Amino acid sequence: MDTKLIEDIWEDSPKSIEELEKLSLHSILLALGGYIAIGIGTLHFLLTIIEEFEYIRIFYLIINIVFGFALLLSYHRINVDTRKWALLALIFSLVLISLGGIVGGLAGLVGLLGGILAMLVTLNESFDI
Repeated sequence: MDTKLIEDIWEDSPKSIEELEKLSLHSILLALGGYIAIGIGTLHFLLTIIEEFEYIRIFYLIINIVFGFALLLSYHRINVDTRKWALLALIFSLVLISLGGIVGGLAGLVGLLGGILAMLVTLNESFDI
């Protein structure tokens, strides 16, 4: 894997509320969806694995981490080619909703809303939130 890409995404991703306030709404939602999938998905896995070990929870964790990172990648690249990365964000969000369990569903809904808003920006340039 390209470590330069991971470093670029880490440097570009918002790390505070002040940085989030400067972004457009679709970028906020994409970053938030990625953070929910990775952060809360990992925490949910750790808390539920204590109760009872099930293999499906490992599957949920892997899906949440991989597609949460994909949402962060979409956030990072959305300004380069908005239509392409908005469509990919929609696909990543749908995968999270369908395969990511409870946390993946929540992160997918947030990412789906961000992808829809980004697609609306590409359809009408005056629609910029």
